[in-house]
Amino acid sequence: MRRFLVLAVLACLVGGSISGRVINYDDDQLLAKAMRYDLSANGNDHEAADRGLAEQFYLQYLGEHPKLPGYTKAAIYARLGELFATAINVEKGEERDLNKAREYFEKGLEVGENLINRDMLKCRSFLSELQADSSEERVKRRMDFYVYLKSIKADEYKKQYTQERTESGFGTGHVDQYCEMFMELIESLKCSTVANAVTSARNSEAVGENLEYISERIDEGSREAKEFNEMLTTSENIKLAEVSNDGIVKLQRGSFAVPVEADQERRKSSVYLRMDYCDFDMLYGEFAEREWEGEAERLFCEVVETIKEKDLEKGVEISYKRPEMSGEEKKEFEKSVAGWMRWHVFLDGSMEGYSAEKVYVYRKILAGRDVIFIWGFSESTGRGQKRWRFDFVRDDKTGRLCWNAERKDSGTYDLIRDMMQENCEPVEDAEFEQNVVLAGAGTEHEVRLQFRGKEYNHDVFGAEYDGDDEVMAFYDAAQKVFKAGEHEKFAGLYTRFSGKKYLRMREEDRIDRFNGWYDRQLERGKVVRYVMDAEPFYIVFTAGRKGGDATRWEYVVRDADSGELKLTNFYVETPFDDVLREPGLFEAEWKSDIEVKDVSGFGGSASRCGE
Repeated sequence: MRRFLVLAVLACLVGGSISGRVINYDDDQLLAKAMRYDLSANGNDHEAADRGLAEQFYLQYLGEHPKLPGYTKAAIYARLGELFATAINVEKGEERDLNKAREYFEKGLEVGENLINRDMLKCRSFLSELQADSSEERVKRRMDFYVYLKSIKADEYKKQYTQERTESGFGTGHVDQYCEMFMELIESLKCSTVANAVTSARNSEAVGENLEYISERIDEGSREAKEFNEMLTTSENIKLAEVSNDGIVKLQRGSFAVPVEADQERRKSSVYLRMDYCDFDMLYGEFAEREWEGEAERLFCEVVETIKEKDLEKGVEISYKRPEMSGEEKKEFEKSVAGWMRWHVFLDGSMEGYSAEKVYVYRKILAGRDVIFIWGFSESTGRGQKRWRFDFVRDDKTGRLCWNAERKDSGTYDLIRDMMQENCEPVEDAEFEQNVVLAGAGTEHEVRLQFRGKEYNHDVFGAEYDGDDEVMAFYDAAQKVFKAGEHEKFAGLYTRFSGKKYLRMREEDRIDRFNGWYDRQLERGKVVRYVMDAEPFYIVFTAGRKGGDATRWEYVVRDADSGELKLTNFYVETPFDDVLREPGLFEAEWKSDIEVKDVSGFGGSASRCGE
């Protein structure tokens, strides 16, 4: 699984802000051909791109021009490295070759060792990631790159940049501006490199020693030193405290089991959300009497009182508003706020058995700059346990915390509410292969999805699976039944609700649409690329046989009574599906956009199983 993490870093370092470019100063035909076939140099034209031809013409150009200046050679080797690391044309069956990429980046470093430019940053950053085999080694490699970044001086960069532009005949206009931009890039890279080193330190066995190693190399008073200290305050091993006038409420960090649904029945899984949170567990009356110093606590009380008093004007005032709304948009916004306030009849006393006095304030969760309050009613109401959430967001313009009254849908936040509904308790010090940021990226209060899984590359419509993995063997056998058109038998492999739903789609008035859908599934193919272990659930991610289309997923669940595996959630949407659509969930060579497509054949509903 380490390859996923390496590729995630490379996507940022190599394909992102430090990406350099080859400039055809002399309008050379060979170089023009190479760039025409280079996916990153031809305007992302996938049809024209051809890695083999790009490599051939780049190398031919280098061979026929042995006296090229070092900065040109370095730029071309850096481009060749990218061809095999990140600029992959999946549509033409290209695959990453990290060993070959390493070769070209090393050559780039060799010919341009003393140069200071984006191509050298690219080569060094890539090599710092691939030359480490453990968390401890990654800390050292990343900090070596950081020390190199610290050594870069603006005057030397300006001197080299001026020389390159002068020799090429392109002039030296705006040199001060370019120099300023480059040094700002260096500052940003220093911060991100330290942050990546901290992540590696936290994953190492000697966390304290590795954090000390990082600290010793950071310049005191620098931007990265400030961010480093802020990161330490929320290290996995540190508990924070927020102090109110009435005592101490601890801000803690924990991992909560994610509830997943099988045919609308919710069960806890072995996938976790790691969050920073405060527990209150007190009646609203007691909560409101406290003199909270925290802005979020005071705003929560203000929202409850506003709804309780049905004060629409106040509700609009404390709500987050999109900047520069037109007059008509403001009217629609007020209607929306009014609608949400009316929806919370549990607080204004208009629903028998419920009132603000019976509300419990359970938990506050920090998600980046957002704050989520979980509140609700205990079973003492006689109507069962209920949980809701209030979202508070920061207005960038005013800096004020606001009620997100419209509560735009968030799969992650809905999942948090569901966890509270299921009374999921946190666990500490759990280890996971994957820790993916879902909310608050780059802040001290990140929400992370934690899970384990296994990579595959198996076409279930092709050869028999001959491995010993129980889940993969079941899924492969089930898809063979599907391919054979044994629909009654296939429906029997689903949980009860999903199986019936599958058969209903084959009823007489729908059979033509079903057949069209079925044919498209076989034509697309189904190549299993990853199985997420969410015991008792297993989420199977598949790609099309040709690649390049959306990654889709299906659910397998273990029956609670019999222990048998079953397919489930056929055309059933759950909050967890919204989380699985997060674009940063996987950084892998097989991963195209994870998305859900409309199913025109079955009433326009959404599905993970196919279009």
